[in-house]
Amino acid sequence: MQKLYDKKISSYKVGAVLSYITLAVNCLLGIFFTPYMIKKLGEGEYGLYQLIGAFAGYLSILDMGMSSAVTKYIAKYRQKGEEKEQENFLAIMFLYYSVISVIVCIIASLMYQHIDSLFSNSLTDSEIEKAKIMFILLVFNLIITLFGGIFRGVMSAYECFLHTKGAELVRVFIRIVMIIGILSIGGDSIGLVLVDTLLNRIFFIYRLYYCISMLKIKIYYHSYDKKELKDIFFYSFFVFLNLVFDQLNWKIDHTILGIKMTTAAVTVYSVGMNFSNYFMNFSIAVKSLFLPKVMQLEVRGADKEQYTEFLIKTGRLQGYLLFYLYFAFLLMGRPFIMLIMGKDYYEAWISAVLVMTGLVIPLLQNAGHPILQAKNKHYIYVIVCFLVSLVNAVCTWNVVGKFGIVGAAFMTMVSFVVGQALFLSWYYHKKLGINMFVFGREILRANILPILGVLILEMVLLRVITLDSWFGFIVNGIFYSILYLICSFKFGMNEWEKQFLFGFLKRKNNYQR
Repeated sequence: MQKLYDKKISSYKVGAVLSYITLAVNCLLGIFFTPYMIKKLGEGEYGLYQLIGAFAGYLSILDMGMSSAVTKYIAKYRQKGEEKEQENFLAIMFLYYSVISVIVCIIASLMYQHIDSLFSNSLTDSEIEKAKIMFILLVFNLIITLFGGIFRGVMSAYECFLHTKGAELVRVFIRIVMIIGILSIGGDSIGLVLVDTLLNRIFFIYRLYYCISMLKIKIYYHSYDKKELKDIFFYSFFVFLNLVFDQLNWKIDHTILGIKMTTAAVTVYSVGMNFSNYFMNFSIAVKSLFLPKVMQLEVRGADKEQYTEFLIKTGRLQGYLLFYLYFAFLLMGRPFIMLIMGKDYYEAWISAVLVMTGLVIPLLQNAGHPILQAKNKHYIYVIVCFLVSLVNAVCTWNVVGKFGIVGAAFMTMVSFVVGQALFLSWYYHKKLGINMFVFGREILRANILPILGVLILEMVLLRVITLDSWFGFIVNGIFYSILYLICSFKFGMNEWEKQFLFGFLKRKNNYQR
């Protein structure tokens, strides 16, 4: 029994480590490999690749959140030893995705017929022909991904983290090698989609083989349970709304820019949004470390003071990372983009700054999301974000013609501020009893002096060190990092935070002595 427990803990650790490695690798590749792709393809071709990817990506919401439900319900059946129910559930999922695949094909055919009219003002005839080919391939990809989600969910439910997360990491490296090969022989955006199509088929077969041969999964229809299906669809519905919210906030701008402007504008905007995504992903990675604590608090019947303390504690810790990244990009982001891209992508930098600004407060209070989930209030967050993202899409359509890329980024910032920063702060304070005034005061107390200290010293440094070369950029980056660490340690962190973040150094020194 102890061996089984140790094996389970080890699996979680391996999965966590591989998740962070994959995140880091994706960020580094996104920063340094994207310029290579743009250089090889050209701004127009890369923009076309991003545009059609976003356009076809809207069909992914037809998943309706069922891929998330697979993991949840398979884990439940496995825990209870309900093998018959598991077989029945998987059979229903296969039937569901078969129907969804037919619907995807019908909707995709309608979208395909309107590619000419939608993009006739921004794409050339040859680009439209490429767009149609890529769209067909991406729809095929989506259908593979939908069915593949079943087996990916099963493997996660069976805690096969080494095989799920390890496969994701391997896929990243194989994809890079294949893309370099395609581009080196003169491949275009269609070649990139072909690479993804081939990889999707390979890893779909891998997951199918693993589930059937290694996990001995069986798929067999036994009966129809109306109540169980109702619970599954209720759970999935709010996951679906969250998917729509993500598509509207992160993909709709690409499509609007592609319709109203050019593929080059899509490329510039994509560069900026990549940095915003990295900023957000690092915060999510930190947040995941605190998720188990929330469930412990809820089970123990924690009061509003304990939840306030929890949100403050996690918010302060996240603040040190978020403000470090935010002000680093604010001060050094524009020359950094110029160094890696070879030209001044000012609009990409300002767009990323705007979106990051809108994300700061929501990310600081990220630990509030599991509190909503623990109290079964998560649907409130999803509904509000969904409605605000709809307004964002409408407003973006109207401002892009006049303000272009920056206008699209500004509206995305406003949607984050209104939907997540302001509304959620109000909801936490009024409905959950979490004192958000105390929360805000503590965040400022922890970060205001370090931020002011670093900004003042950086203004002096930037008069001496220029950022127009990699040497100057790296030297300034090192100084900035050291200054931020010292200022945060000296003027921001309390004793608990110092022990939490640096206690391992003290323990190591004691051990050596």
